Amino acid sequence: RQLIEWAKEYALDHGEWTASRHYAVPTTDLPIHKVPKLLRWFQEWMQNVLFPLLQDQFGASGISDEKKRFYVHDAFLVRYEATASSNFLPMHFDESTHSCVLALNDDFDGGGSYIYDLDRSIAPETGGMVSFRGNQCLHGGNPVTRGVRYILAIFLFLDRDLACYSSEDENRIKE
Repeated sequence: RQLIEWAKEYALDHGEWTASRHYAVPTTDLPIHKVPKLLRWFQEWMQNVLFPLLQDQFGASGISDEKKRFYVHDAFLVRYEATASSNFLPMHFDESTHSCVLALNDDFDGGGSYIYDLDRSIAPETGGMVSFRGNQCLHGGNPVTRGVRYILAIFLFLDRDLACYSSEDENRIKE
């Protein structure tokens, strides 16, 4: 809830939410780096929570951390309003190797991340996150039918020197 409040405060003091940063799949959002309180929180959270979690999920045991670093390409707090035209996301691939959706509230109806290959939606509880290979996983956002859904969307790249991996390690990473 605190993240949402910081975003609302910033939007009131510095202008409205942006709606033109993502042309192919538009969202109503605030970039994390524009909101100082969000940025401070995010920098600590990504080092202590996000990166270790992603390395457990997508990394390979036995490969040193310096050979598998995640880099944040974009992070933004998104607002989906039931009464707005931006109440959902169409099916798409992201332009990132990895993507995350962190649920920030639950006082809305609808929403959730639809994963095409699973033929189902995933709607984590507040504080829960969905992470996947953004450029390989066809996905979209279900329409919000009541209230306002807030998420933190994160696009990352995994930088790895494949020449340093054995073929066995590379196969484990793909799993």
